[in-house]
Amino acid sequence: MVNNIKYIFICLLLCSCNLKYEQTMGTVSSKDETVPIQKHSTLQSTIIGIPTEEYSLNIGNEKCVGTFEDFSFSLIDENGNRGMAPIYPMKPWNKVFEFQPDGYEYSLIGISINKGIAEIWVLGVYQEGDQKKYKYLIYDTEEGVITEISSYVGTINNLVGNFIFLNDGTIIGRNFPNQIDVDKIQSIPLLSIYDRKNMEFQVDEKSIKITQGQDESHQIGKGVLIKEGANGIVWFAIPYDGIYSYNSDSGENIKHVDIPDDSYVDELTISSDGNIYYLLWPDLPVIMDGFRNVYQYSIETGIQSIFAKVETLSLGSGSLMMDHNNNLWLGVISAIDIRGVQTIFHPEYDEYKEVINKSGSEDYFSNTRLVAESSNNRLWFTKNYSTKNGTAWLDTNTNEGCWFTTFSGNVFEDNNQQMWFLAGNKLYNFSLEN
Repeated sequence: MVNNIKYIFICLLLCSCNLKYEQTMGTVSSKDETVPIQKHSTLQSTIIGIPTEEYSLNIGNEKCVGTFEDFSFSLIDENGNRGMAPIYPMKPWNKVFEFQPDGYEYSLIGISINKGIAEIWVLGVYQEGDQKKYKYLIYDTEEGVITEISSYVGTINNLVGNFIFLNDGTIIGRNFPNQIDVDKIQSIPLLSIYDRKNMEFQVDEKSIKITQGQDESHQIGKGVLIKEGANGIVWFAIPYDGIYSYNSDSGENIKHVDIPDDSYVDELTISSDGNIYYLLWPDLPVIMDGFRNVYQYSIETGIQSIFAKVETLSLGSGSLMMDHNNNLWLGVISAIDIRGVQTIFHPEYDEYKEVINKSGSEDYFSNTRLVAESSNNRLWFTKNYSTKNGTAWLDTNTNEGCWFTTFSGNVFEDNNQQMWFLAGNKLYNFSLEN
């Protein structure tokens, strides 16, 4: 990690047996070595209890609900108490827009750059009985106006979502069948592309078609992960099938990794050095006190290997992200550095494991997700199923962190170093330059 933070590292034996895929793909070599665990030397548990609107903590020039440790590592109340005060982002965040209350729940889903201007994309979901209605709103950061676009693809009955916002302004979405037709449709193209002129998504007929059964619930359109790679290449994982790359310019689909027919990829991230890291989840009960493999695929060499074998509980929620120093974060619980050395950050890791294993319930599992890294080296985390919900950041240079709101959601940085966050129906931002 960074030099000015004293970490206690633990040895991790990397797999020395790699298999390179030829035209017919093989299987991944097995690995029996497991990771011994020691704790991070600095982070401490500083429990303050359930926050209130009156409570705030100053960290630098920023106001916080509480510390990063309190947000990330507090065990869920065994009595099921999940009461939270709605605390909106405080200084340095500024409210820039408020959506009208119309029954929709809004969430921030991404930022697109259109002719140098940042456009903030927001998803609205309206629950009506057993059915849901969707809409997309685009906030123009220069004009301060909102534009609504359809959640359907062109004139057909497919929904579109899970967008990838490419650096050249291209927006690619994943197609879903309408809820009414989910059992009728046998095959649909996986992707759509946003048509800025007509302000709607159009089916990309060159993209691979996904069929019934290619997901964990055997319903079309679910369980597919999509990530952006370098040079506009889109990577996606289809359950029970494989990991593919797709070039929207040439229309070329390439299968790189075979996935066992009893597994699916539940997390995938791409590093700046051209490696893909992912987790496979079996169709079997997961033993919480067992171990899981973190897999690595080299885009350059086509070699797939087991990168690390780690304790299941050291994965936290299982969210993977590679930071600017090529540290692979396994959610908030631990990280593996460029040398393959794992560090446990949870200050009460043994107690955490004991409570989860004793309860045998996912209700007690830490669902803190790593959602972004900003250009000032902050990591941004969020969670929404705990006594201490909300969103927080951790500065990997200073080891300081701030739990800045009790609202959960995504955090994004635009091309002008402006951070964006949506709390309730209110859109906030602040400048990293300040």
